[in-house]
Amino acid sequence: MSSNKLALSSSLAPPPSAYLSSAINAPLAGLVYVSGACGIKDGKFVEGTVKDRTIQALKNVEALLKEAGLGLEDVVASTIYLSKYTEDFADFNEAYISMFTSDPKPSRTCIGVANLPAGTDVEITCTALQRTGSPAKPISSALAPPPAPFLSSAISTPNLVFVSGSCGVKDGKFIEGTVQDRTKLALANVGALLGEVGLGLEDVVAVTIYLSKYTEDFGSMNEAYIESFTGPTKPSRTCIGVKNLPAGTDVEITCIAAQRSTSPPSIKVLSTTPPPPPFLSSAIVSPSSSLVFVSGNTGSPVEGTVADRTTEALKRIEALLKLEGLGMEDVVASTIYLSHYVEDFAAMNPAYVAAFPDPKPSRTCIGITALPGGTDVEITCVATTRAVSSRRSKL
Repeated sequence: MSSNKLALSSSLAPPPSAYLSSAINAPLAGLVYVSGACGIKDGKFVEGTVKDRTIQALKNVEALLKEAGLGLEDVVASTIYLSKYTEDFADFNEAYISMFTSDPKPSRTCIGVANLPAGTDVEITCTALQRTGSPAKPISSALAPPPAPFLSSAISTPNLVFVSGSCGVKDGKFIEGTVQDRTKLALANVGALLGEVGLGLEDVVAVTIYLSKYTEDFGSMNEAYIESFTGPTKPSRTCIGVKNLPAGTDVEITCIAAQRSTSPPSIKVLSTTPPPPPFLSSAIVSPSSSLVFVSGNTGSPVEGTVADRTTEALKRIEALLKLEGLGMEDVVASTIYLSHYVEDFAAMNPAYVAAFPDPKPSRTCIGITALPGGTDVEITCVATTRAVSSRRSKL
């Protein structure tokens, strides 16, 4: 097993599937990536309410983190997927709060999705900070909305800043107007938070955009997005359509930024032919964090089946990583978005498994409402770089 990627498992958490690692410790990055956790115990989903399954999911995360000498207090970022967002948010949130008892709370994004594994109602993905350097610190700004009691607006770590899902909120309420207005304000809020630690939108390395009306709103959102990211280097990016967002809003944006360094350079762009659209980078290398953030890849316009497009998407990711002397064995985390989850999961999965040697990355796979160009699969990845000697042998 490579020293830059260590798989974690626990007898107190569900065993890993053949197509993922329950969690991945990335020592060079100083992070642990936990696969999407559901309310599973003894091989089956626990009965009861979404509250029960949320608590069990987080107990599973806790058990895995314990294998790395960590706990829930070390989680710096969480993403929660709810299949019945409107009905379940309050009960889920009560359970979530009961599990995260320490401050600072993680950054957080919570969205409503179309489908989750085996038809369950909640899945939670977490990233934790190892205790090898400076501790995580919460960020707030008078120019951005104050944090809710169950999250930090942003979390600063030695190498990265994790920003919670940002919406078009000002003075305690969602602004009126268009999705374009709310996109601009959401990103202004991100910029205000980053400004508190001497950073700006130019330091953002990875963005995920959630739209509740993807088809109608993509063009307007994108125009505002382009106007906000004016620097020469665009972040890696994934944009998906989801079922629900907070308070019924239409856009939410999650960002990760790189702390600045002078040697090596703060960030580096990877690109292959054909070039990416002008509003994103195909992949961003963050040398200070020893990570590569790869934009969502769809496999379009390949015809055939979802398996064919999955294979093509992963080939494109592999080509990008090769530019940095890396391969699929260096991927530590992946997220798969399927627009026809129930119909396509079984066909997607073998194509996915074939692309990754062991240990497999941590993974989350969800069903969403829309993807770019109406395609059926999009995959985004995070890879770890290698120690210099290992990279030289690969090159």
